[in-house]
Amino acid sequence: MVTKFTKEYFIEKFEAISDEQLIVGSLEKDGCFCALGACGVKKYGVLTNEAKALSDLFIPLYDTEPLLEFVFSDAAEVVYNINDAAFKFGDSPKERIINALKSLPNAD
Repeated sequence: MVTKFTKEYFIEKFEAISDEQLIVGSLEKDGCFCALGACGVKKYGVLTNEAKALSDLFIPLYDTEPLLEFVFSDAAEVVYNINDAAFKFGDSPKERIINALKSLPNAD
């Protein structure tokens, strides 16, 4: 069975992860992880299909969220920056990822 990595899929995925398990600054540390680490990424720059799908979902934020204040060199960077520093979306990594996902337009 092929999983369809939709906005709703990722909202459910991140809602099921505890606040304490989502961290900043590291893909994985002591059983905790950032958003990309939660999608199976073990090494920066080497994305899983799930992580690539999450990154691609955030592409609309490149132009619509100047408050992110980052220059993105690849799609994964937007995920790193929302996870670690996009405080407009919330106080914790979990809040930021979920709220950024909810801010995206629905798929047609």
